[in-house]
Amino acid sequence: MTEKMTYPNEYIDELISEADSAITRNEPKEAKNILNEILSIEPAFSVAHNYLGWLYMYYFHNYTLAESHLRLAIKFAPAYPPAFQNLGALKVMMKQYDEAEEILRQGLSYGGSNVMYIYEELGKIYELRGKLFLARRYYKMAIKNCMDNDYMEDLRKHLRRCRLKIFLF
Repeated sequence: MTEKMTYPNEYIDELISEADSAITRNEPKEAKNILNEILSIEPAFSVAHNYLGWLYMYYFHNYTLAESHLRLAIKFAPAYPPAFQNLGALKVMMKQYDEAEEILRQGLSYGGSNVMYIYEELGKIYELRGKLFLARRYYKMAIKNCMDNDYMEDLRKHLRRCRLKIFLF
């Protein structure tokens, strides 16, 4: 979800690691409590807002709180690409494709390791709009930036699905 980063406050660094571990153990409520503790210490801590937005999106299905936290993550650290990727993914889930595309393109301008996920989300937008050749182009760009063999296989599945749709429709 995020890259390993070092924070000026060692306690916050430790809490982020604990929250990440709780997510890995599939304990989203524990992770949420830890992240809220971080925000009680440092309310403008972008990474905690990003994690909370992600949790509210995927675990608690509260899109309003997810969007709020993701927008705060962007507000407090405008050059933090994971927040753009997560907010873009949320907007795709909400079928708000124009807004999703705008957010994702903004995130691309910052680069970083999240570009693979951003390209994948852009591919989804075009696939859902029926623009399958454009979708394939973005999925290929995601593959080009991918360093994980398992994830690359998922991206290849997107390409195969688009190719099948092209031949069927």
